[in-house]
Amino acid sequence: MHSLSPHARSVVLMLIAPVLWSMAGVFVRHLEAASQWEQVFLRSAFSALATLVFGAILYRGDLLKRLLSIGWIGMLSAALWAVQFTCFLLALSFTSVASTTIIFSLAPLVATVLAWLILRERVAARTWTIVSVAVAGVVIIFWSDLGTGGWIGNLIALAIPIAAGANWVLLRAFHAEVDLVMAVLVGGIISTVVSLPLALPFQATIFDIGTLAFLGFFQLALPCVLAVIAARHLS
Repeated sequence: MHSLSPHARSVVLMLIAPVLWSMAGVFVRHLEAASQWEQVFLRSAFSALATLVFGAILYRGDLLKRLLSIGWIGMLSAALWAVQFTCFLLALSFTSVASTTIIFSLAPLVATVLAWLILRERVAARTWTIVSVAVAGVVIIFWSDLGTGGWIGNLIALAIPIAAGANWVLLRAFHAEVDLVMAVLVGGIISTVVSLPLALPFQATIFDIGTLAFLGFFQLALPCVLAVIAARHLS
């Protein structure tokens, strides 16, 4: 990795991140007793802890200073991260892993459309073609799930790419130099605090806690940090 250019390293990190993100559905389907809000709470709590550890490794003595200087744009970014953390597991409770993952993957296209609407960025014709095909795919997913109730999960899942796209466009719109690692950390804390009252009483088994701890560290915190680091050198 050290022999690669910053751009090449970022591409590698950005390839690793979605692979790690994609693990959630498989593990969640094997949970024994944890309720949907308990899943959100435990994964978010472990994610916040993991991000704190990663932040301490990256910034050492500057961690607290960076956290306190996050600013209002950083807090808004954190809130959008919290929406993504929360809605992903809630969506899995109502719809399939495939539907959730496909809808979640629309984030770059949502960011493109929002950048066009808000920032007036030009969008190539081929990109509009891709956006149109993606929208058609989502309509098909919603249509096929109308009779099964899966549309509720699809609707919740749709909040994920909207929040993700809005997050990147927000930072571009304000030309913000927000520390996104700290935004991910605060996002995990917000998701943890919001979900705690709804997670009670706890029902998770030791297996559930271990699984959600693994997801918090390696499926949520690590890929988010990798994506943030990669974004410094990628469009």
